[in-house]
Amino acid sequence: MYLDRSLFRIIMRFASVVALVFSLAGCGGGSGGSTGFSVNVPIQSLDGAWFGSMNDTADVLRSYQITIAGGAISQILVDAVDQGLTGSIVRESDTLFTLTLSDGTVVAFFIDAAVQHAGFVDDGFNFGVVQKDAPGLPTFFINDTDGNWSGNSVVTDFTTSQEFASTASCLNLLCTANGNGVSTNVDLSGAFSSAFGRWQGTFNNSAGDSGVITVMLSADKQFAGSFACDAAGVFPVDCDFSGWVKQ
Repeated sequence: MYLDRSLFRIIMRFASVVALVFSLAGCGGGSGGSTGFSVNVPIQSLDGAWFGSMNDTADVLRSYQITIAGGAISQILVDAVDQGLTGSIVRESDTLFTLTLSDGTVVAFFIDAAVQHAGFVDDGFNFGVVQKDAPGLPTFFINDTDGNWSGNSVVTDFTTSQEFASTASCLNLLCTANGNGVSTNVDLSGAFSSAFGRWQGTFNNSAGDSGVITVMLSADKQFAGSFACDAAGVFPVDCDFSGWVKQ
């Protein structure tokens, strides 16, 4: 679930602000095939209450809900507490949206084809996965990551962007991903949270990169987001952000 950093180093930077790119591990090579990610989604399609879990900057797990109405952010709840924030939304590409909150925080929001799941990361390194109108979080099981996954990535330098596709397979906490000529091995046997659906582990790939990875699932367990950082890396320049749709 790691996107090769030689192809995908910084997803998007506004001054010193990171935005999100969710992709499949290894970075997909070119286009083609069903990736489970959408195109040409209008901002108004995001309207709804998106609920899920967040791994905050201190590595603490929290519930998270963002409500979007009329193409704008109307409320954010963290652990069911209203943060008193609103915000605007700008579409950056077919699947990537930049959210600017009323306190100046910049968040990137990456959606799936059904506009039912999203991953996000902000410039403070709060990372999470949400599902539209999810009633709550279920109990997660250690092998919920098992299966075949595919997705899409967006790489941008502020003036141009490029999308890639890749595929991966996971079984018993071990994943192998392939894309764009890079093969990635992931071991998710580290810390696991059954309450929030978070797995932590390590990765290494055929490009010679290795480090730590965190994976989080949506409430229906059909969408996964992850971030992977090089062993001696610094956020955001040495981290990659990934998103998966279960096949």
